Amino acid sequence: MSAPTPKPLPKALFDKAKKLKIKTVELSFSGGHDEGMLTINLKPDNRELEDEFHDWAWKTYEHDHLVAGYGNGLDYEDKITYNISKKTVTTWGFTIEKVGKKKTQYTEKPEFQEKIEIKE
Repeated sequence: MSAPTPKPLPKALFDKAKKLKIKTVELSFSGGHDEGMLTINLKPDNRELEDEFHDWAWKTYEHDHLVAGYGNGLDYEDKITYNISKKTVTTWGFTIEKVGKKKTQYTEKPEFQEKIEIKE
């Protein structure tokens, strides 16, 4: 499994975050088996905008992470961090797989960084 693929940010959401001086927006997907969770962290905190990012991410990444939950029995976490001030996005993640009764295998997905794509 590779690191998650970041989706383009809507221009209106990017502009609002920039205007409110949000430096980073972190989307954290976690779970395993047949469910997934989404946590949003903004720096600095902004509850209203956090809710807007949550709604956007839930709709945008629904098939990739949340509904499917990967469904393969692996515990996982994927992070996508949009750095608003630097206009970059970084991805990172890991999976934990049971490989026996008492053994687990931790696999880290390589970190990847690129410019933020903004969708009109």
